[in-house]
Amino acid sequence: MGHVTTPKHVICCGNVAFDLIAEKSPVPGSFRFYATPGGSVLNVAILLARLGPRVFVAAKAGDDFLGASLAGTMKKEKIDTRLVIKDGRIRTGLALARIDEKGDSDYLFYKTEGPATCFDEGDIPPGVLAKAHVFHTGSAYSCDDHSWRDALDLAEKAKASGACVSYDPNWRSSRIKEIAPARARVKILFTLADILKLSDTDAMGVLNARTLDAALRKLGRDAFVTLGSKGSFYWDGKQKISRPAFKVKVADTIGAGDAYTAGL
Repeated sequence: MGHVTTPKHVICCGNVAFDLIAEKSPVPGSFRFYATPGGSVLNVAILLARLGPRVFVAAKAGDDFLGASLAGTMKKEKIDTRLVIKDGRIRTGLALARIDEKGDSDYLFYKTEGPATCFDEGDIPPGVLAKAHVFHTGSAYSCDDHSWRDALDLAEKAKASGACVSYDPNWRSSRIKEIAPARARVKILFTLADILKLSDTDAMGVLNARTLDAALRKLGRDAFVTLGSKGSFYWDGKQKISRPAFKVKVADTIGAGDAYTAGL
């Protein structure tokens, strides 16, 4: 008999949420919103699943109709949801987005904080983690006061089992209460990541630099860096290998960085 191998998989770990996208309303002083599944790691997971790999999402969601809807979306996208933990102590997150004329968005976030956002012992079976080919995490989940410990612990365990660790901090200073400890947490995850994806604003924000070049000098490792409409480059620690962006008509930029990460 030939050698039989167990198919490996990707685990995407982080927050899942609904994006509420603001639209113009005929009533002065009011907004209309439409809701769509979101959250950085869920965006990555959906795109990866469409590309073919077996994908798990590891996340906590509220035991509410929003959490149930997100789980339904994942199943429809052929994502394994056994690591999606529904918890009545938390509410499924909401991200309210307003899109400007260039397609860029600014956000307001509404989500539960505190110890309840962390996994309980046994939520993530060691066997599933040990068989992961890639472990991806990122966004505020990876630097929040509580959930970052899960991100770090699971990334360390996955890496010890031979997985490739992918990390995208998706840094947003406006939603971080204490910048200094958040920067320290992100930098610890930098050391674990085999694939590090940063936007230009991520690099400058995390590394506290006024320019991208100054941030790269502080980085001390390789990374993929996105520049929006100007394209992206791979930084090997000394030089840039650049690629231009595809020319497209921009509807909005929500999830654009997540699509890039899924491609990597």
